[in-house]
Amino acid sequence: MAEEKPNKIETEEKKENSEELENDDDLLSLEEEEEEQLKDYKHLKARLMDQKKDTYRIEFIAASHGFLNYLTNILLTENEVEYAAYKKTTLGNPIMTIITDGSTPIKKILQNACKKIDDELKAIQNAFKAEF
Repeated sequence: MAEEKPNKIETEEKKENSEELENDDDLLSLEEEEEEQLKDYKHLKARLMDQKKDTYRIEFIAASHGFLNYLTNILLTENEVEYAAYKKTTLGNPIMTIITDGSTPIKKILQNACKKIDDELKAIQNAFKAEF
């Protein structure tokens, strides 16, 4: 089967919409910069331990007080959340209890809270970049 060759218009559009790198050194520096930005990034691991009607108990694996306090405060700003608190002991992973009004699935509530956290952190990052 013969390969189709891109027409002249498609080729020109690709050139206009793509950023050309001068040489391989530029590509390498971009990859190194991306690795540097993500080196301390780690995924949050959570497990739904218990659910009774609109009450959820969620275990957060190796999450810090700082993050959980931030997440709790964001959750409490959600209209659907009636109660949110966590308990962290030295013996185990922290467990957060969330009580909702039942109008929105817990997964959607947590996604909205994470989106708010992401937006706030990006705003802070942009403010620092603008300042320095």
